[in-house]
Amino acid sequence: PVKPFTDRCRDVLDWLVRNTYTDPTQVAAGGTSRGGFCALHLAAAEPRVRTVVCVSPVTDLRALKEFKGVTAERARPYDAAALSARLVGRHIWVSIGNSDQRVSTDSCVATVRNFVQAAGKVSARTPAPIELIVGPSLGHSAIDNAYGLAADFVLKHSRPVKQP
Repeated sequence: PVKPFTDRCRDVLDWLVRNTYTDPTQVAAGGTSRGGFCALHLAAAEPRVRTVVCVSPVTDLRALKEFKGVTAERARPYDAAALSARLVGRHIWVSIGNSDQRVSTDSCVATVRNFVQAAGKVSARTPAPIELIVGPSLGHSAIDNAYGLAADFVLKHSRPVKQP
């Protein structure tokens, strides 16, 4: 289910770059819940995506009640932790509520740990450009100021645009 999405995003990004709407060195992706899941998959498939922001992301499909009948073996290739090696070097910002039962706070924290461990295997001398914020929230909702913090992260990791 992920490949058609990432292929379509790549086609759109190609068009945006070709028509000079987008600087291919400053591409970011982001999303909330399943959108965060999709943003991570897009970044893993598309090297031009250098920054990813996720608010309360799905990281383990089996955490969702809709996927309870799916075996771990079938879900594993789609889980965000499986993307760790392909996300090394990306700037990643994730926020999650401290008791998100819908997407699983524990799964999200474990996934981010996998991202950091994969980055550490490549470069133990450089800190992984990955941030995780766990904060209070009611159920499956964004932590306070999640979108402002995510925007700040994207801006922090964007290069200044050169003026003609």
